[in-house]
Amino acid sequence: MSAEDVKKGSQAVRLVVEEDPAWLSAYGRTKDSRGHALYSAIVTLTLAVLGSTILPVPYAFSKMGVIAGVTTMMLVAFVNASTCCMLIRAAAATGRYTYEELAYWAGGRKAKVLTQVSLILLLYGTLCGGLAFLSDVARIMVQKG
Repeated sequence: MSAEDVKKGSQAVRLVVEEDPAWLSAYGRTKDSRGHALYSAIVTLTLAVLGSTILPVPYAFSKMGVIAGVTTMMLVAFVNASTCCMLIRAAAATGRYTYEELAYWAGGRKAKVLTQVSLILLLYGTLCGGLAFLSDVARIMVQKG
């Protein structure tokens, strides 16, 4: 068993990680390194983000044109980066590290519920989009035999 001290705000938190030598990872190794875990998380998140944007972007560009498409993409990137920076600063300043905690701190119970509903709708929409894509691909594969 190994222990690690992590500083969270003004408090020191002690994390304890149990190491079981008999445990096998999904990749057949007996122990995953922290670097491998970080790599795995980055790849998973990248695939999730790219999977939901790779297909709609060319379609949007074909309908909007190159100039309007690039302008819209730059605007969305700027707003996304600004929002991420704002959330990081708010989390550091308030000590609240989830969307729900920040919403409750900023706007009370109604803001927290609105945030939770928004997250549920976002995840539901992403799931529906993925299922629609899979059904289209499956249909094409069945038709081609």
